[in-house]
Amino acid sequence: MQNRTKAYWQLNIGILAMSTAPLFAKLVPWPSSMLIFSRMSIASVLMFLFLCIQKTSFRLTIIELKGIILTGFLLMLHWITLFASVQVSSATIAILAVSTTPVFATLLEPLFERNRY
Repeated sequence: MQNRTKAYWQLNIGILAMSTAPLFAKLVPWPSSMLIFSRMSIASVLMFLFLCIQKTSFRLTIIELKGIILTGFLLMLHWITLFASVQVSSATIAILAVSTTPVFATLLEPLFERNRY
């Protein structure tokens, strides 16, 4: 498969996964923290198996490990609040809120990257 076609397939699968995720929050009667814990556990196991199959090195520096832990924590908070908002309101409102992420990233980038638009 060509790289471009493969990238399109990966993009569409990612969009499908992201757009259907809030529906599970509405359908499954678990608390949002339990849903996220199970999702992140499954993803961690699958990523570990993928790295084992690819025979990728697991060596990380302390700085890389701290960055991964911080990113994982922020991702966990994001998903918990998203799923909690779906359970309180509707999936449409939650998807709309997630869809505004690029706007906030664009507005906050100069603060973190120390550059102008």
